Amino acid sequence: MIPSPRNLLSLAALIVLGVAVAAVLVALRFPVLGVVLAVDAEGGLRVVAVDADSPNQGQVFAGSRIGLLHDVVPGPDLLVEEPDQLGDWTRYNALVSDLNRLDRALAEGSIAVLVDGEMRWWTYRERRIGDLPLMFWFQIIVGGAGFLAAAGVFAYRPREPAALHFLLAGLGMLTFATAASIYSTRELVMNGDLLRQLSSLNQFGANFFTAALVALLWVYPSRLSQKVPVVPVAYFLGVLIWAGFASQIYPGIGLVYLMTLLLFALSFVFAALQWRQTRGRPVERAALKWYLLAIYLGTGLFATLILIPVALGIEPPASQGLMFMVFLIMFLGIALGILRYRLFDLDRWWFGAWLWFLGGLAVILVDLALVMFLNMSQSGALLLALGLLGWVYFPVRQWAWSLLMSERSSRARQQLWLRELAAAADEESLLLRWHAALRNEFDPMQLTVVAETVPGPRIEDHGQTLLVPDLIPGQGVRLCFPDRGARLFRREDLHTAEFLFGLIGMVRDAMREREAIVRGERQRIRRDLHDDLGAKLLSLVYMSDPEGQRVARAAIQDMRDILTALDAEDLTLEEAVATWRAEAQVRAEAHGFALDWNDTGLSGLAQGKDPEAPRLSARQHTNLTRIIREAITNAIRHAGAERIQVDLRMQAGELELRVEDQATLGPRSPKEWIRGDGTRQIVRRAEDLQGSAQWEMTARGIRLVITVPLLTDPVADRDRHVPLHRTSVAYQRGQA
Repeated sequence: MIPSPRNLLSLAALIVLGVAVAAVLVALRFPVLGVVLAVDAEGGLRVVAVDADSPNQGQVFAGSRIGLLHDVVPGPDLLVEEPDQLGDWTRYNALVSDLNRLDRALAEGSIAVLVDGEMRWWTYRERRIGDLPLMFWFQIIVGGAGFLAAAGVFAYRPREPAALHFLLAGLGMLTFATAASIYSTRELVMNGDLLRQLSSLNQFGANFFTAALVALLWVYPSRLSQKVPVVPVAYFLGVLIWAGFASQIYPGIGLVYLMTLLLFALSFVFAALQWRQTRGRPVERAALKWYLLAIYLGTGLFATLILIPVALGIEPPASQGLMFMVFLIMFLGIALGILRYRLFDLDRWWFGAWLWFLGGLAVILVDLALVMFLNMSQSGALLLALGLLGWVYFPVRQWAWSLLMSERSSRARQQLWLRELAAAADEESLLLRWHAALRNEFDPMQLTVVAETVPGPRIEDHGQTLLVPDLIPGQGVRLCFPDRGARLFRREDLHTAEFLFGLIGMVRDAMREREAIVRGERQRIRRDLHDDLGAKLLSLVYMSDPEGQRVARAAIQDMRDILTALDAEDLTLEEAVATWRAEAQVRAEAHGFALDWNDTGLSGLAQGKDPEAPRLSARQHTNLTRIIREAITNAIRHAGAERIQVDLRMQAGELELRVEDQATLGPRSPKEWIRGDGTRQIVRRAEDLQGSAQWEMTARGIRLVITVPLLTDPVADRDRHVPLHRTSVAYQRGQA
């Protein structure tokens, strides 16, 4: 049974407290001389200051040169912060031996010191808590904080392999930081054997830490392979490198650092494999970016300032204890990556952070190269490195940054959006263009409408999902995995979505205002037609001969159709089919032809069983009504049809209308026809609906085929993909 997060965190805190107390107790065993020493220009030691409470007041003064400490010739090795940096085992073991001799001498009460050519006897006092330097506490805090960060991740993700390896890396960090805090902050004298043990413990923690990071990258963000035992091999190599250090079987200490770097180099291979494996998985790719940013910025800086100079035999330019801070920053970054914290914000500064880091790294590497190969002074090499990088690297970096982070919402693109959205004919078309604009801008793998009120755009699921308001109240649009899953949504996408929604709201308001004006104008036209033209046509009915009355009554019917269309609203296909069938049946009875009406393919729609039943706008209904009426008139008038067959069907979102006659006057090929007003009107009305009209000969007569695209109800058709740059439906013109 896995303990609760509270118990795990409490245990981790107790471990850190216990380790800190042990480190303090060990550090307090070191004797205090109260004399601050430094390396002079000749490679010896010189007194920098004498503490006010030093037991050796009056025995030595600031500026005095130390010629001999007991039987130890003083040199810079005595003050080295990290004995591993001595480079070879001879100097390392000599330091251990010298410290043992000084420690034994002080244990007897005092040591003989040659000060400015005169022999003095130095004594010591017990070390107090206040004597522990700030760097001691700094390293304790860094190691403890790193371990607690790892323990915090493990407490809430105990079953994840990545969290376990992260915890082991934190344990390694606690080990090497605590060990180093003890011996690196000694005043001068400590037991040499204890120094060797603590140095070995520090090396074990560092190698265990490196192995854990390599193992972590093998399983995070997803395991690279179940078959290859990389994880135990990585830990085995870490322990093997440490064992070689502890037994001193390597020809030099620098080889230990080199082998540690080689072990860490495996992480580059695993990082490349993880990058490839997370392709098309944006959440895991973003988490991997977090990890790579944290680990390589931290370890890269430490390797550049500490490991590489030591491996090359150059004095490190920074204190190792101070550089432990980069490991703490690195640990916090890895913890945020495993917890997947604000992954959607990462792309905003990921490239910038790398460019900043590479710039600093380039300065350091150029500076080291100038010192090593041109034997320049450190100050001169640094100035030249800064000049070279400032003139070459930084301009290129700025250009790359501006290229990568260019604004997507440029003025030209905003104008394109405005033109496309403003071109919508009605709110149904505007809704489709809104969804199309979202698709074109973000290219999501999935766009769905949800029954949820969305007050404003927001990011969810660690950046996998963007929710935006829809034009229909009580609905929102959910977009998942932008750029076909290549990235996550980020804050810039929120601003873009807000801009788009504000833009489409303005277009919708303008459209409604325009429609209100159009309705008012329609009412005026309707009144004028009804009151003026209607009265005149009605007078013609009573004043004309039978043929004139027929024409006048037909004109009155056309006028009524126009007036009806002016006030008409959308209607279902069921209602339209019923109207067309009834009118055709009346005409069949009046003119004496047989009517075969077939709309069986629309039976489900006509009975209201299809939840996505299409609706016809007033314009569509009027045009299709005129087309059917004109087609039947032509069949009666020009072909003398005794039987007319009408077929209606829906296929792939298109309404197909077929009107076929059985001619008694003998059919002629449509290619031989002379185009008349009726056929031209049929073609124009079909084109107005983005459809096509064509005539063809059959074994019985002439068949007119009309194909018109129909959009389903906007609510039911919410998931339909309509390109932003919508092209007209292709059609073939009929000939007559």
